[in-house]
Amino acid sequence: MDTIQTDVSDQALVTAIRANLCDVFRHMSRSDPVNHFENERFVRWYTSLEHPWFNGVLCTDLPTDDAESFIEETIKYFHKKQVAVFTWWLEPHLKRSDWESVLSKYGFGFSDDTPGMAIVLSELNESMAKRQGLEIRVVEDENAMHTWVNIFVKGYGLPLDWEDQIFETWMKLGFDFPMHNYLGYLNGEPVSTSCLFLGGGADFDPFARSARDEISSRRSAVFRNGIQRLQKAWIQTSMPD
Repeated sequence: MDTIQTDVSDQALVTAIRANLCDVFRHMSRSDPVNHFENERFVRWYTSLEHPWFNGVLCTDLPTDDAESFIEETIKYFHKKQVAVFTWWLEPHLKRSDWESVLSKYGFGFSDDTPGMAIVLSELNESMAKRQGLEIRVVEDENAMHTWVNIFVKGYGLPLDWEDQIFETWMKLGFDFPMHNYLGYLNGEPVSTSCLFLGGGADFDPFARSARDEISSRRSAVFRNGIQRLQKAWIQTSMPD
């Protein structure tokens, strides 16, 4: 993460969330050297997951004369990979109008309804009462990752046969920063997940989920704990000798 977001206006936070998500996609691409594609204008990523977010292209510049040939090449690439749907994302500095006329020729539709939330780290409410019996653990090995994926799949109501594919994808993403995963245990039982990604000047939790609807407060506690751990790590690594 090159910069720390200090502007907390609504527009700045929206931009930071978008920039962070773009960095998630970069990380997803770079974590798979076999399928990694990146140049000065595009990043492309592929996974075995049948979800549009996990297969796509990130555009970093305005379209040029060869834009359509790259779109056609990309469509063929994903068809060969047997991907039914993939997404085409724009960096925050690009506008819908920059690419819409080119992409619409190939059947792309524009969507701006992806939800996002933001909080200023200095305003985290650390005085909230802790849930008795709740323990937060960092995912640091394959066994913990298997548990994380199991709860993640249950929480999102995903097909159970996606577990192996998600596990494979998350193992490639790794255990170290910029991405950390957390498990929430209630009385020794795993009940909640959170995923913290550092990028774009913001901390992003795109994959937080509880295995039961009524325990969303536990999910929040897992995320809050992850942020607090991050703050402590940042202080420890930033302090002069």
